[in-house]
Amino acid sequence: GEHQRVSHHVIDNNYIYDYGWIDRGVAGILLSSVSHCIISHNHIHDGPRWAIFSNAGNNNTLSYNHLHHVNLETADTGVLNTVNCAGGWEIWLDVDTNKKLSRGHEIHHNLVHDSGGYDQVKPGVWGSPYYSWGIYLDLSSSGYHVHDNVVYNTYYASFVIGGGQDNVFENNVFVGGQVAQAWFCPWLKPPRMWNFPMERNRIERNIFAYDGPKSLYFTTWTFDNKFAA
Repeated sequence: GEHQRVSHHVIDNNYIYDYGWIDRGVAGILLSSVSHCIISHNHIHDGPRWAIFSNAGNNNTLSYNHLHHVNLETADTGVLNTVNCAGGWEIWLDVDTNKKLSRGHEIHHNLVHDSGGYDQVKPGVWGSPYYSWGIYLDLSSSGYHVHDNVVYNTYYASFVIGGGQDNVFENNVFVGGQVAQAWFCPWLKPPRMWNFPMERNRIERNIFAYDGPKSLYFTTWTFDNKFAA
């Protein structure tokens, strides 16, 4: 249904780089609770955190963007990162509300690479790349159609689904994840406020290519920090 949101805007054909001098928790382009917006043909690189970040909203399209070499100062992050928490956890982690107000997104024909990530890789030792993905659908991000993208040279994996529903990844090319190629983060033992079932996601007709001898095809990661290949 229709609801009150910033809507039907276009951000197209911009060159955004070397940003975030004052605050490292920023994006080249940030969307928050917007509807039916198009983010296209932008070139974004060299930032402390995300290239594009989207929080909640519905029916937005992110397409034909070139996004790379970001997350230079932060971790637990993606080049293109989505979450659902604007206005409070209790809103977006309700399945019925999520279905009504936060679906219908499309991510297509983007070139995404070199995900970065910087943090303590062990006590007292800082390093990069670390704890980053290419496309990061986090915090009940649901109803995304992710297709015809090229993602390469990312750290944890080319993409991750963090607890979402009804996401479709198809006809993408994913190359060279260092830890894994596809990553799934079901919330099997969540804190109470994160009780959102991860279901009905489809990964179909994609190309995966990697040559790291220790890299996995896919992995899951739950809140008890146990990995399963």
